[in-house]
Amino acid sequence: MGILRFFLAAWVAGGHAALFSIGQTMPNPAAAVIVFFAISGFLMTTVLTRPQSERWISSFYLSRALRIFPLYWITLLVTIVFGTTAIVNTSFGPVDPFGNILEYWDGSGLVARSIIVFANLTTVLQDVLRRIVYIPSMGDFDFYPPYPADPIQGLSFNIIGQAWSLGPEILFYLAAPFFVRQAERVIGVLLLCAAARVTNGDVMYIHYAPAFLTGVLLAHMKAPPRILILSAAALSLAMTIGITPDGKALVALLILSIPFAAMVRFRIDTFLGDMSYPLYITHFLVFQACASADHREVVTAGAMLAVALVATLAVEHPLKRYRHGMSPSQATFADLERRAPA
Repeated sequence: MGILRFFLAAWVAGGHAALFSIGQTMPNPAAAVIVFFAISGFLMTTVLTRPQSERWISSFYLSRALRIFPLYWITLLVTIVFGTTAIVNTSFGPVDPFGNILEYWDGSGLVARSIIVFANLTTVLQDVLRRIVYIPSMGDFDFYPPYPADPIQGLSFNIIGQAWSLGPEILFYLAAPFFVRQAERVIGVLLLCAAARVTNGDVMYIHYAPAFLTGVLLAHMKAPPRILILSAAALSLAMTIGITPDGKALVALLILSIPFAAMVRFRIDTFLGDMSYPLYITHFLVFQACASADHREVVTAGAMLAVALVATLAVEHPLKRYRHGMSPSQATFADLERRAPA
């Protein structure tokens, strides 16, 4: 699924281009992220339902951490050192995350500072920051209260804006070993998510759970009773379409993904799959670095591919070789997870 993952990462980057006044936006980059989540659920279930060694959970966590954090931290460090956080033209106006942190740090309380640091170091709370606001007069975050002053969108403190999607991924990885191996547990989790959606609407990370569960259930399609699993998968997919701002874009993207998913036999599939995460995690930084370039669209597209290629060769491939050199159980996870979307 490497070519598919690269296609989705490019879709996200193209969709974000309009935020930087670069070219024409592609429809709804969030739809590509939702498909990423479904692929992740499918592949991680495929990994975790295979025969495992005695220490398989720790091996799984280590392999996932090595896949996600080194390149994220390198990108974060480069962004901070060069002060090139992406100034995004959102519907709320220009957003300068690094500038906001510097401006409001002294007036923030311990809780607000801890949230900002933890979210940017681990990505786990970045999606939460997208759903809350910072009240300057309070020096703290709140859930859209009656404002005593003009609020600052919480997402304005995410230094790497697109990294918000890693938070739901990481939480899924933490929980996956404990429920994805049994289809009955997966269906139980799905029903709990459905109940939460009906009673409370958008409940933070539950918001994205149906996307992961769609992939998990598809990985269980051969297990009995198939009709029950198929019904649960249909419910999960319906919930996934419902949470996407543009459900039509998600359906179209799922259809477009089919031919890419069928190209796994080509060697280029693995290499482009390795490039997908570097392309995804660095494209905001590249957008900002190329802000003043002549022929901006062409230069930015070339720079994105060049940076993703360098990151793949300098970071992703050495880490892959390291993971393959670990203990047999860890190497097995590394070999299987190299196809994961994150």
